[in-house]
Amino acid sequence: MSFKTNYDEETTGSFIDGMARHGIPLSVFHFDCYWMRTFHLCDFEWNQDVFPDIRGTLTRFHDKGVKICAWINPYIAQGTEFFREGVKNGYLLMRADGNGVWQTDNWQPAVSRTLGRRLFRKLPIYGGDTARRAFLCHERLFLLEP
Repeated sequence: MSFKTNYDEETTGSFIDGMARHGIPLSVFHFDCYWMRTFHLCDFEWNQDVFPDIRGTLTRFHDKGVKICAWINPYIAQGTEFFREGVKNGYLLMRADGNGVWQTDNWQPAVSRTLGRRLFRKLPIYGGDTARRAFLCHERLFLLEP
């Protein structure tokens, strides 16, 4: 389930409970990319302003038999540590005029490995089960194994 980007535990919980109330099977709840902090996409930190107790939230959802999927974007916000690392290590595409960085080059193996390591390190801490990288021709699904 995914379609709403402005949500909190009350909203997402109402979706999960509503599906159960109507007898609609639900095995995975999909959080759109705004589960992360504003202007910090792909640093893989839950937005504490919206989800102050994300471990508790995801535990409550797991207790209802629902797995969690977190949507991640194929770009990296400029305000993040990973963006600075990307500039330093050449993970980013340069503008055609040579004046600055344009965007991430996620198809570089080093970028994919680094994103994967960061994701696998952070998402399970909060109780996430999987993540889906989107907006690319060849989407990737990262399964988090214990």
